[in-house]
Amino acid sequence: MNYNDYEHSFSYDLLKDFEEGRIDNLDTETTRGLIYGYTFTEDYGEGNIPDTLSMKYWSEQDDGLEQELLLLDAMLSTGDGSSDSPYCVICVAQEYELLRSVFPGSIMIKQRLLPGYIDCIEIEEEGQRRSVYFDISQWFKRTKV
Repeated sequence: MNYNDYEHSFSYDLLKDFEEGRIDNLDTETTRGLIYGYTFTEDYGEGNIPDTLSMKYWSEQDDGLEQELLLLDAMLSTGDGSSDSPYCVICVAQEYELLRSVFPGSIMIKQRLLPGYIDCIEIEEEGQRRSVYFDISQWFKRTKV
């Protein structure tokens, strides 16, 4: 996925609609615009990420299942978690949220940052080990590491 495709996709009005549950017209692509477009805002540049862009936040709300699933679907739509097609996330917390949702009960064995700001997390699930890859490059571009 190319983050730059979403540079003009974010609006605070859309974020407000999402936060207030007006999500009837949100599909995966619009939700991707919400998440990845946010990375081009000044707020993101300062390290601020709204709680409402967190699956964990929505899992703790009585009526947040739809928003949680929209966020998950958007992240899953960016890749397959392989080294050739990593999942795109805007912060490390989203990596852990995705792992908990897709691989419940798995145990994290180790984590390492690869060239290109690809995060590789090795997990164990039911005695099987596998590596899951995440593109976290937008975060590092923000902090200019």
